[in-house]
Amino acid sequence: MGRDVRFNRRRAGMAAIAGLAALVALIATASAPAAHGGAGSTQAEPDTYQIAREGKVLLRVNIDVYGIWCISLYHPSIWDAIRVYADGVNASPDDVAASVAQALPLVIANRCGFLQPL
Repeated sequence: MGRDVRFNRRRAGMAAIAGLAALVALIATASAPAAHGGAGSTQAEPDTYQIAREGKVLLRVNIDVYGIWCISLYHPSIWDAIRVYADGVNASPDDVAASVAQALPLVIANRCGFLQPL
């Protein structure tokens, strides 16, 4: 099974996170749920979402990270994706950004996405 990257949300350093997020775009390279079995959420763990690559689950993340991972391709920067997503789920962009910032190193390290400078 993939690495578990569930975490507590923290507000510390949000200005730095927002600044970085506004400068790069996250391009997802792994599988969306429709493409391979084993991605998305499961009945056993409905609050945990899996990201797979080549049919192998590599990451287990919360809904905010999964949501940003899914929509980031359609926005010019991670910060734009976070703002749109947070507005859509009635959440604080800072809270969503904290989750994404904590998961981003694992997303990149597992080649489930890459950062592209703007």
